[in-house]
Amino acid sequence: MNLSVAMLSVHTCPLAALGGKETGGMNVYVRQVARELGRMGLHVDVFTRSQNPTIPRVVELGPGARVVHLPAGPEAPMPREAIHPHLDQFAAGVEDFARQSGIAYDVIHSHYWLSGVAGLRLREKWSAPLVQMFHTLGRLKNAVAQSPPELEPALRLDEETRIVAEADRVVAANVVERAHLVWHYGARADRISVIPCGVDTDLFQPMDPAKAKDLLELPPDPLLLYVGRMQPIKGLDTLLEAMTKVPVLRRRGRDRGPVALRVVRDGRARGDGVREPGGGLARGRAHHHGAGRGDRPPRARERPGRAGRRDDRAARRPRGPPARPAGHALGGRAPVALRGGGGVPPLRGAAPRRRAASPPGPVPGLELTWPLGAPPP
Repeated sequence: MNLSVAMLSVHTCPLAALGGKETGGMNVYVRQVARELGRMGLHVDVFTRSQNPTIPRVVELGPGARVVHLPAGPEAPMPREAIHPHLDQFAAGVEDFARQSGIAYDVIHSHYWLSGVAGLRLREKWSAPLVQMFHTLGRLKNAVAQSPPELEPALRLDEETRIVAEADRVVAANVVERAHLVWHYGARADRISVIPCGVDTDLFQPMDPAKAKDLLELPPDPLLLYVGRMQPIKGLDTLLEAMTKVPVLRRRGRDRGPVALRVVRDGRARGDGVREPGGGLARGRAHHHGAGRGDRPPRARERPGRAGRRDDRAARRPRGPPARPAGHALGGRAPVALRGGGGVPPLRGAAPRRRAASPPGPVPGLELTWPLGAPPP
């Protein structure tokens, strides 16, 4: 018998363009997991809140997998905290769709806390088990918040606590996240399953560093790379501070040149510049690449055999659920520096630790360079 899965991604659609403030790793994760479950013979419907009344209600995601857009409040983007009052309407829409389609879902798989609230209501109606994955946790975000506006509301913390207590199974991406759930939310360890994120090895794979730099038309000097949104929880301020402590590397008695830091980000987000601990705009020895603003990361030159590879990838088997950027780097055997806050795979099974407070004041010795005359974010 084929299982039917009702996958919930209330606040963001797995088909949305990546790189915005509300889109990122979770979108990729939900999309790829749904596709893989469909390829395995399961029937998967991913339910998400409609943010545009003109888009199709049902969109095919792949064999056995669909995305279903349901109205819940205004069909327009809205802040996450404003979605909570509309979750009853969302859950009722999922029920109506299931009834009209004649589908009895065997499992509810919810992503993020808003989906978990709707999932609990559907479980009560259907008596189907609820599997929850949080992706981020409010208490951990509050632990690294740098100002009151960055704090998650008490409503989220209370609902996360309720979901942890009532869900049939909670999925954690690694043992550190499992420990966070136990320590901060009182979760039962025996009801948490650790399922590590996977890596798409058709895209991310080991390569000789010198060859990779040549393909990207980068200088041969030592290089650090930051990829991600510019938000405090991402820890770019820690990286900029660390750059002041990186010595000039030497090889065979000669300087190899300064270590460069390249910051790759999506330039469409506004008002999210990196700030120093003292409040000023961070200045670092770095190159900034903002997509969509005329300045982009260097593109690899064409290589024989490269054409058509993206199309071939759809027919290949991914190696498990998609990874976050740290996992992709590990898939390419690149050294990874991690900052506490959850959501990253542990390298040596280290227990979570509180982040050391950053010293106040400017970051000395660093100077950002903005290519092609682009203004700082």
